Amino acid sequence: MIISISARSVLLWLFLLCQCVIHAQPPPQQKLGEVLMLVLDKNKDQKVTTQEVESQLEMLESLFQEGDEDTQEYQQILKSVQSVATQLFDLLDSNSDKKLTKKELSFFSKFESSLKKDGKFKPFIRDCFELLDQDGDDSLSKDEWLRAREQSVIAEIAVKFHNIFPLRKTPQELEEFVQQAMAMSSEDADIKATELFNYLDSNGDGMVQRKEVGSAYSTAGKKFVEISKTIKQMGPMLAMFGGGAGGPGMRTEF
Repeated sequence: MIISISARSVLLWLFLLCQCVIHAQPPPQQKLGEVLMLVLDKNKDQKVTTQEVESQLEMLESLFQEGDEDTQEYQQILKSVQSVATQLFDLLDSNSDKKLTKKELSFFSKFESSLKKDGKFKPFIRDCFELLDQDGDDSLSKDEWLRAREQSVIAEIAVKFHNIFPLRKTPQELEEFVQQAMAMSSEDADIKATELFNYLDSNGDGMVQRKEVGSAYSTAGKKFVEISKTIKQMGPMLAMFGGGAGGPGMRTEF
């Protein structure tokens, strides 16, 4: 078949245009754990220290100091993260070397995946609820709720959690970590447990219903996925501001 020069030119132009469109597509987003390594690892040694975490959280706090209603929401989330940052760091630090590796940070990627429709975290929450619900009435009293502090209950929950997220070599090691953490801040743990109970008790009847837990899980899960998406989109920019990409970082003051 003979094609005229003009037709060949058009075909070539269309081919090149298609190639440009294909190559112009944004690369697939990195996993959440990988982006967090990018953002938090200021000195680019592929390990994250508590000092780096604190530094980057302070940087984010300065970025969100002023803004609209959405920014204020992120401020509240950031404060919540700061309040548990130390405990979460220690939980992920499986070998207790005070540094988080890419593998240890991959927990966040796995956790995000577990929130999907057929993920494993929702069944885990259901199992924990049933474990605490001694009388099987689909509601938790304050006493039933506080059973979560008992050693036997912690042991069972540790096994279930380990099956999804093996943060330690054995469930027993995870149980020991939780026991030690609770012993170090027993009074604070009681306060937080009560605060969480009151939060879940949305109708204020002094009982936490199964449907209330389900509603809270759905809300929190959607918010986590939303924040995760934002982090993955903004990760490179946040790394640039905080020096996580290996550079000195950008000044946020003017």
